[in-house]
Amino acid sequence: MGDAERTITVVVVDDYSDSRALMAIQLRAEGFQVKEAASGAEALTLAAGQPSLMILDVNLPDIDGFEVCRRLKSDPH
Repeated sequence: MGDAERTITVVVVDDYSDSRALMAIQLRAEGFQVKEAASGAEALTLAAGQPSLMILDVNLPDIDGFEVCRRLKSDPH
C-alpha cells in the first residue's frame, strides 16, 4: 500500500459532544478517518486500534487526560 492510499486515523477525546463533533467534522473534511470517545476509558479502548494521533482533553469524567497519556506510554504496543 502506497503513502497516498494510507488512511490516517485520529481519535478525538472530549466529554463535550459539541466540541468533539466540531473537531471530528473538520478532521473528516481534511480526509482523516476519525473515531470519537467521550471518556478516558473509551480512549484507552480505541487506542488498542493503534491510531496515528489522539487529540485528548485533559478534563474527562472518569480518567483524566494525563492519566490516559501515562497508561498509553506505559503500554509497549
